[in-house]
Amino acid sequence: MKKFAIIFSSLLLTLSLSAQIQKGAEIKIKINHYKDSVIYLAHNYGDDKLYIQDTIPFIKGWATIKQDSALEHGIYMIVPQNKRNYFEFIIHNEQHFTLTTDTTDYAKNLKFKGSEQNTLFLEHNRWISSKGKERDSLMKVYEAAKKENKADVVKSTEEKLIALNKEVENEQKNYIKTHPDHLLSKIFLMLQEVEIPETLSNDTLKYQYYKNHFWDKVDFSEEGLLRTPMLQPKVTRYFDKIISQDPDSIIVAADFLVEKSKAHPLMFRFILQTLTSKYERSQIMCFDGIFVHLVNKFYSKESCPWVNETTLIKMKTRAKSLQYVGCGQVAHDLKLIGLDNKYHQLSKIKSPYTVVWFWDSDCGHCKAQTPKLKKITDTSPFKDSIVVYAVNIENETVGYKKFVKETGLEKWTNVIDTTFESRFRDYYDIYSTPVMYLLDKDKRIIAKRLDPEGLYDFLLRTWDLKIPQDERLFKENDNNKDIKHEEGEH
Repeated sequence: MKKFAIIFSSLLLTLSLSAQIQKGAEIKIKINHYKDSVIYLAHNYGDDKLYIQDTIPFIKGWATIKQDSALEHGIYMIVPQNKRNYFEFIIHNEQHFTLTTDTTDYAKNLKFKGSEQNTLFLEHNRWISSKGKERDSLMKVYEAAKKENKADVVKSTEEKLIALNKEVENEQKNYIKTHPDHLLSKIFLMLQEVEIPETLSNDTLKYQYYKNHFWDKVDFSEEGLLRTPMLQPKVTRYFDKIISQDPDSIIVAADFLVEKSKAHPLMFRFILQTLTSKYERSQIMCFDGIFVHLVNKFYSKESCPWVNETTLIKMKTRAKSLQYVGCGQVAHDLKLIGLDNKYHQLSKIKSPYTVVWFWDSDCGHCKAQTPKLKKITDTSPFKDSIVVYAVNIENETVGYKKFVKETGLEKWTNVIDTTFESRFRDYYDIYSTPVMYLLDKDKRIIAKRLDPEGLYDFLLRTWDLKIPQDERLFKENDNNKDIKHEEGEH
């Protein structure tokens, strides 16, 4: 009987505790003197763009955000109907609370009831705002002292600025230590710089340490980091400034980050979509191979349920078409009929370099660029090392033959495929003209989608030729985005 009483008491306690756990979300919002009929719930999504998530009716001084399931974590904003100004609050583990403010000054009059995180968030924002004003005042003194060459004032002000930064840093570290589970703590950690050990004196070792520990303090299981403006810039900086700007290095880094992001489905989706979009649209030569890799390795119905079947098929098809023309790939062989009514096979050409040039004699841009390519094959230092395999893609040959003769292209291997039997559009990703591929002696693709000026610059670099600008075939080349090179921070 006594044993039964203990079990029954334990059951009552469990039921009592369960009743206290509030499910779903209910956030009550009171804005004094607000006259409009709606307010907007908004948030960032990785970057600094503001996304309106919901329109909430405002009735008799109150609005309520209420739903049966929990709201997704993040920093949110309440935006008035006129979309002027807004105020922020956190949605995290506490999802039942009340906030009040006034239209005279939303931020200054903001108060929270039932949310410790938001109360602390508000206090921190006000404190950091006061420190920002201190910094602005010090910077004015610093700039004035520099202009007037007051070395002692410059030095003392620098010391004050360093002390102020240290104060902010210590405040954030103390917050993290005191409230490790708060979203604000996880944001602070994400923003912290990598601290390189003083024992590392070699710059290469410092760079490797910095790169290897860049993501250590980011909690990828915390979806709330997505609804801040800080995550996207961190991803961009990592791939544009920290990682070496070559496809192999970027692919290794991308795989690493995507795998880490699998700690939360929404984080995985964001990181994968961000990287896929970035490298699909990249104008840097050979970076489309990164897109191909990501699609082939990570995209499937099971792993990416947010992608519908039609889109997935399009992505896979696009990746396959780009895979044929990836840098380092052996170019797909072509055997096409020439102006001499004989077949000419691409793989049979013996030359240090082969330029595969897809063009159309009715295309205005082709007419402008083709003579420039001829200039390279006629008068450049590379003229005896290049064979042009020129594929005309138009459906009639009269205009084509006339242009070849008038422009003096007889030296080239001029071929045509009016019936599209070779499927060159599929194998060479031809959707516009002109398009160029540069092949080495083994017919591997070493450069692609260059204009003639870009080809000339590429070969100058490859041969390490230092030709004065005024002696070059092309004096300026401002629009050659395809062979853009970027330097990392290391």
